[in-house]
Amino acid sequence: MTLETSWDKGRQKGLRWTLTASQTAGIDAKSNAVEAKCDARWLYPDPKNDLSWNRKNDGFSLGTVTVPLGPLVVVIHVKGALTGVFGVGGKLAVKASQKAHFKAGIEVPDGGKAKGIADFDNEFTVDGPPSFEAEMSLKIGARLTFKLYDVAGPYLEITPGLKLVHKEDFGQQGTIKTELRGGVYTSAGLDLGWLGYEKGSVEISDLYHWDRVLWENTLRESPADKAARENPTACPDAATTRAAVADLKEVTEPEDVSVTGRKCWRDWAVVDWVPDLYADRVSATLFKRKGDRLTPAVTMLGVDGPAGSSSHGATCTKVKDMKVPGGLLDYLCPTSTGASATAEFNPASADVFKSDGYVPTGREGLKELRGPLRAVQACGNCGPEGGDGSAQIIMLFYGNRYVGMVKEGTAYSFRELAAQNGTQITSRVRWATPEDPVCCPSGDEVTYRHTWQNHQLVYTESVSSGQ
Repeated sequence: MTLETSWDKGRQKGLRWTLTASQTAGIDAKSNAVEAKCDARWLYPDPKNDLSWNRKNDGFSLGTVTVPLGPLVVVIHVKGALTGVFGVGGKLAVKASQKAHFKAGIEVPDGGKAKGIADFDNEFTVDGPPSFEAEMSLKIGARLTFKLYDVAGPYLEITPGLKLVHKEDFGQQGTIKTELRGGVYTSAGLDLGWLGYEKGSVEISDLYHWDRVLWENTLRESPADKAARENPTACPDAATTRAAVADLKEVTEPEDVSVTGRKCWRDWAVVDWVPDLYADRVSATLFKRKGDRLTPAVTMLGVDGPAGSSSHGATCTKVKDMKVPGGLLDYLCPTSTGASATAEFNPASADVFKSDGYVPTGREGLKELRGPLRAVQACGNCGPEGGDGSAQIIMLFYGNRYVGMVKEGTAYSFRELAAQNGTQITSRVRWATPEDPVCCPSGDEVTYRHTWQNHQLVYTESVSSGQ
């Protein structure tokens, strides 16, 4: 609301008063209200064949539940019947929005007559093309009826079944796909036959369902759907991720497991983990993702020993056949020329540093290290608070991904990074004997040469006797 006036030597020359407002409304027709369904049902035994008022022929007796409530005894008869549903349906989804703007008021010019101010505009837009969904389903299962005093009561239907769903987004580049889904579907209701409505009932047709896609065929995918599927997204929180790893059958001591890295997409998540901090190889698990719920699909286990596991190549082939996003395959099964291997090196961003307090030494030269295979010496007690620098480890990266460390033993040792050229890393470890002071280990010296083969770390070792 605006009031404007002008004055000249104490005399009011004019007056202008206006009221300006705008209104925005959303019209979203993507709901069950724009949905049509037709179901053909059968029930055995069928209570409609029993014309008595209490319809005794409504199922097989499964028992009686008696609940004493003081002087009153409540009796519930449980009956079972076989049921099946064949259904067809369709859904039309349209998203539209409407905006309006208007101005009204009055204006009195200097020496003139008052005149009105009026201005109005309205805009109605459709936010994207409409979409259509057609569905055909077949479900067969059981109905449980809980009848109070064997007269009337609610029923629950549990029906495993199949759904064939065709989805189409109208428009030149809209998505078109067909899915075959299998699952368990439930509904609940109340049969009104005892009131004289022979085929009548009140029902919640989709009380709960669980299903999964058994087969999918995409005839056309829109750019927006493809981007949503292919582009990385934020991961579930750290506690959810760690809990999913701790529940894996491959994890024998969940309390010691550490997550060292993760990357997520809309439908997938890759989590790197080690059974404890000092594992010399990192394991990786591919999870099927639905929101924050992670279901394990494939685990590439980091196996101790120079040669590692020979199954990683076959696992990568299996993952590729699962039609995962290209970036996921490049992360889990990287090539030397892929985006994961050639990305700018920034090891300090790795989750392993954040969680365990190790700090890379010589940070100023890290980004210049030749890759994709790189080694970083890290220290756990070299900070400004002090320490003797004995907590040293050599961490190994392929691209920006932490993949393991130079082998750790049970005895105290000194580690030295001798050489690296992007494809091979040479390091030396001098073991201490029980009598050695911290400064001067005198045990065997082991030389490790790490390379990247078959989508994992492998190494050779040579031992020289200490002196």
